[in-house]
Amino acid sequence: ILCYHVDATMSNKDYISFSQHIFVVIHVNIKSIEYFLAAAEEMNFTKAAERLFITQQALSGHIKRLEEEYRVQLFERHPSLRLTLEGEQMLFYGRQILG
Repeated sequence: ILCYHVDATMSNKDYISFSQHIFVVIHVNIKSIEYFLAAAEEMNFTKAAERLFITQQALSGHIKRLEEEYRVQLFERHPSLRLTLEGEQMLFYGRQILG
């Protein structure tokens, strides 16, 4: 959840910059959630990346950023790929967000 305080004295230029920043943050998070959902549904990063038309490295980067941002591990990677409890929760809420 993002919380920002918009100051009434903020200039139009500052507000536009602020608005663009918020859009970029939200867009990146939604894209990362979309990529996470594909990985969780496929349970295979290579197949999910192919489905998304991105590289496996790009997909891994998005998952890593989500894990760092939310300070959780979404996947157990060894001995085989599976969702953690936090990953299962992200899957549930991600599906609700993206409908």
